[in-house]
Amino acid sequence: MLLKIRKHKKRQRHNKRGWLWDTRVKLHCKRKTWPVRAPHKYGSLPPRNSWKASETRREQQQCTARRRAMYEWLSSLSASVGEIESVPHEQGKTSTEFRLGRMHPAIRIFLTANTIAVSIHYRGRCWDIVKCSEAAPAKTSGGWFDAFNPPEFKVIYPDLDTLWCEEVFEPFCRWFGLMMCKDDSLILYGTRDDTTWAKLMPTETPMGLFEVARFPVWLAYCSRAGWQ
Repeated sequence: MLLKIRKHKKRQRHNKRGWLWDTRVKLHCKRKTWPVRAPHKYGSLPPRNSWKASETRREQQQCTARRRAMYEWLSSLSASVGEIESVPHEQGKTSTEFRLGRMHPAIRIFLTANTIAVSIHYRGRCWDIVKCSEAAPAKTSGGWFDAFNPPEFKVIYPDLDTLWCEEVFEPFCRWFGLMMCKDDSLILYGTRDDTTWAKLMPTETPMGLFEVARFPVWLAYCSRAGWQ
């Protein structure tokens, strides 16, 4: 009897097109109240780094300005230090590496927006860094300061160019000027466990333990063979 009732029961039909449209409108209205990003199963998704492209572009511009200032200063000393020679395959948008014509080719100068470093390359590897002048610019009320300095030596600069000049460029220029006045040798050291280091020492320094090689810092002419 129950089966017969079910067979003769009039089914309720609805307009499929109207029902689909109504469902679509409801879903659209509901989506307007949803957040832009749905929650992740492990928590909310991290925000997009919309500033990344602009920060990279700003760093490129700063590096270009620093490189131009460094090249102009070294060009004024070209009679003593020689011409600037770029290192192949070591040039980038935010960094550059070069050598000086009258300086031993093992010595390279590395420059970024906030760093000037002098590194030693020997046997196809970076042997050591003998000088690194760098800063960590941080924003504060009234300007910028170098976060590497202790709080008691904190100095606020009006802009990034002034900070770079006082904290990075000027200390490097003073060190470089002292090195130009000395007839030092570059002494390389190394151990069997691949620990390497280098020192700028007077030429008359006796041979020490773990010494691998030594070269004069300033050369009138030297062969580039084996130093590429």
